[in-house]
This record gives sequence, structure tokens and C-alpha cells, in this order.
Amino acid sequence: MKQRGAFEKVPGGGDWWIRSVDSQGRYRREKAGTKSAAALLYRKRKQGALEGRKLPEKLRRVMVSFGEIADDAISYIRIRYARPADDVARMEVLKGWFAGRAAETITPDEIETKLEEAREENDWTPPTINHHHTLLSLT
Repeated sequence: MKQRGAFEKVPGGGDWWIRSVDSQGRYRREKAGTKSAAALLYRKRKQGALEGRKLPEKLRRVMVSFGEIADDAISYIRIRYARPADDVARMEVLKGWFAGRAAETITPDEIETKLEEAREENDWTPPTINHHHTLLSLT
């Protein structure tokens, strides 16, 4: 009988895998071993998604921090821009906002909130907000 979410990559090979969707809506595949282990693991992942639990961050890929990407953007700005000093200074502000965070954990709502808070605290004009938003898009 077929088990939902479980499959053999090579039919008859004995290695069973599962395909599930995590709490953030991403498709994930994992090697489970036997068919019964695959069924149990599939149910476990499905329950975790329903409860909103996240899978381990280092499941299949290395997490890239916002700081690393921002440093790459700064080197790009220094090479390509005619007057890089202003944008490099703005990028340092952005690095301070999201220091130590994985880049993929930063949400658009959080970005909008940070920009709105900065506008209120520093009396930023709309062009200043747009400059920072453009740099975030570059990053």
C-alpha cells in the first residue's frame, strides 16, 4: 500500500525518502531509511508544520547572515558607484539593524517597520527612506 509523502528514489532500492512542506511553505525532502521510518518521519514533519514549528536551520544548507551579504554589497558599491561614501554609510546603518541575523529570516514587514521607526526617530525625508530601501533591495 502506498504511503502518502513517502517514496523510494530507486524502486526496489530499499532507501525511502519523504517529501513534506514545512511551516513556512517550503518543500523539503529527507532520507528516512525504511518504509516504516519514512511513515513516522512524515507524520512528525506534518505535525510540526501544523504546530508552526520550524525545522532545524542547518537542515540542508548553510545560513548566510545579513552582514555577509551587506559586506558583499559594500564591495560592489565601492567598485561600481561614482560616490560610494554615502551609500556605504547607509549600509552600515542597515547592518546595525539586522546584525547577527540570517538573511532569509528578515521579513518585508520587519523592513517596513524598521524604516518607519527610523523615519520617526531621525526625521527622515521620503528620499532618505527610499535610499535605504534601495540598498536593502540591492542586498
